[in-house]
Amino acid sequence: MHKTGQNKRANLAQQNMPKQKRSNTGNAASKGAGKTVRPLNLHLLNTANALAAAAIPWASDPAQKEAALKAVSDMTEQMLAGLKAYQATIVQQGRQQRQHVWQDGSTKLLQVNPAAGNAAPPVLLVPSLINRHDILDLDAQHSFAEFLAGQGYAPFILEWGQPAATEKKFRIDDYIRNRLYPALEMLHKKYGPVHVVGYCMGGTMAAGAVAALDKQNSVRSLTLLAAPWDFEAGDKTVALRMHAFTNAAAGVMEATGTLPVDWIQALFASIDPLFAFNKFRAFADMKPDSPEARRFIIVEDWLNDGVDLAAPAALQALQEWYVDNQPYNGVWTIGSKMVDAENIKVPTLVVAASNDKLVPAQSALAIVQQIDACQSMSPEVGHIGMMASTRAAKLVWQPIADFLNSVT
Repeated sequence: MHKTGQNKRANLAQQNMPKQKRSNTGNAASKGAGKTVRPLNLHLLNTANALAAAAIPWASDPAQKEAALKAVSDMTEQMLAGLKAYQATIVQQGRQQRQHVWQDGSTKLLQVNPAAGNAAPPVLLVPSLINRHDILDLDAQHSFAEFLAGQGYAPFILEWGQPAATEKKFRIDDYIRNRLYPALEMLHKKYGPVHVVGYCMGGTMAAGAVAALDKQNSVRSLTLLAAPWDFEAGDKTVALRMHAFTNAAAGVMEATGTLPVDWIQALFASIDPLFAFNKFRAFADMKPDSPEARRFIIVEDWLNDGVDLAAPAALQALQEWYVDNQPYNGVWTIGSKMVDAENIKVPTLVVAASNDKLVPAQSALAIVQQIDACQSMSPEVGHIGMMASTRAAKLVWQPIADFLNSVT
């Protein structure tokens, strides 16, 4: 794509995409032009390094030098055009503002379908600690939570929130005992046994929470979506990165009491250094008013609106999960309870995305052999795609609904 075409693409995006304020709360930068892209400088540095490394063999040949430099320039300009177009646009999700029906500290329990009453089976959606819940309720036109409501369920979503002063002392276990368990118990008392659905880190937490329960009568079923369990499975370099990252981030966590969201995003960027480069180049070629472009912007807003992670929780995830592999080895404890997946006695579905670079399918599937009543599936989508892609409803959501129906 030539520079004039890129400028035209950015201008078209600015003119044609709806300039409306987002309906949900988020960081201030996401509500106007010049939105934050986290971590922007690292994305640009990764791009420069990768393109330079690819071009050096060609540029050293005088006959290829001009073409190599032009290719680098064109691809860089295309990525920047997509980046600028994203930063200049705001979209309105159009979904209803969710009311919370329970709160403790920063954590809220959001109700998706109040009209369902007490007869609809409750579903508790558990997102990751490091992202807001929006990926599970993305848009009026594309929402996993709304899909479940349309299937006759009463979905509730945990929103962990930004750690308050007291929560900066929380380990993952504290979030489970002091936030997840009380929310689950409240739903159980009011609506009966609960279908628990955990996504990413929230899935690992949900699995541990159910495994550590003395009595599992409050849980009707367990669904784990891209939830890492064997942290040594798949790409071995991820665990090595986590170990090095723990040492690098120690000073920041000691000073702030958290692992800041920009550090978390930097860690993810190191796993796939060209992720931002490729996605913004792809966005540059999307039609500005297309559903595809709309969904890209909403997902990108969600990615850039993450929350800090309490330092003890971050250290536990980095050291006890990624380095020591405690969940898979059966030595993770929640309070005084040992987390052994073999203790999970409720019907369980494990969904491991086959194209997932953040949570390799082998890691998510490792728990299957440890649970008696367990089914699994590996749809051809990515980590975010299982919630955000155009194929999510067919490949992921409907099979989940079919599973829930089979145990209702």
